[in-house]
Amino acid sequence: MKDVLDPLTRIPGVRLALLISEDGVPIASAKGDPGRSAEEADRAETAEELEAFCGLAAGWYGELHRAVDPLAWNRPKRISMRCARGTLVMQDCERVILTVLLHRGVVIDELRLPLGSAIARLERNRRRGQTEQRGRETEHTNDGPPGLFPGVSRNHTESGTDVRTQNEVPETSGER
Repeated sequence: MKDVLDPLTRIPGVRLALLISEDGVPIASAKGDPGRSAEEADRAETAEELEAFCGLAAGWYGELHRAVDPLAWNRPKRISMRCARGTLVMQDCERVILTVLLHRGVVIDELRLPLGSAIARLERNRRRGQTEQRGRETEHTNDGPPGLFPGVSRNHTESGTDVRTQNEVPETSGER
């Protein structure tokens, strides 16, 4: 997950980048831009504040979607909220919310392309994980016990014998 968030934290003006589940649980976080003001440097975020922030952001995100969904064809993909201390930008991905906290005065449109590439990296990682999991599942299904007749193949179509009946509906895919 760090490979998704680290490129975002290198952008000037990005204070914090987070991956949050839809129910507000922080998945991964990365701190950004060390050039902060003196008052912000004194007040470092603790783990409890980070979890509270994630819950608050996910709650606001869900509330906004519940309000907008009946009015729109599609859900908004990117949501931003400008605050007194900075800007909160959230982009929707499947079952995950990519959240970026910006310093005051940073233009939100500068993040459009980096957020899109971070989402693409996240989806690529997820797809790679799914294919690896499928590969492990197929390995496990082939390792089963030999069955009643160990020397005989389990799939009767592979053994080369055709089962022919008087029915019009074929019982095997290989009936001629």
